[in-house]
Amino acid sequence: MDSAEHKKTFTFLTEKEGSTIIEQFEGRDVTEATLNWFHGSETKPGKLLEGDEPTPINDVTNVWCISGIDNQGVFFLVHVVRTAV
Repeated sequence: MDSAEHKKTFTFLTEKEGSTIIEQFEGRDVTEATLNWFHGSETKPGKLLEGDEPTPINDVTNVWCISGIDNQGVFFLVHVVRTAV
């Protein structure tokens, strides 16, 4: 089996400066997908908040949250959802 077959799709819903940006990235898990989002997102994220990593949301399955500050000092909040395609 090719490793690409093990990749999953994750939807990133970014709230930043009153706008919502929706993008999809693949990864073997939420951590890899988040890294791919970080490098490829049109939102140009700066850095995640200290020690912030995808944190599971209580009482729901396959949903995480991350936050950070972009290079202009603007706060962003991201919800990540594992998406069946």
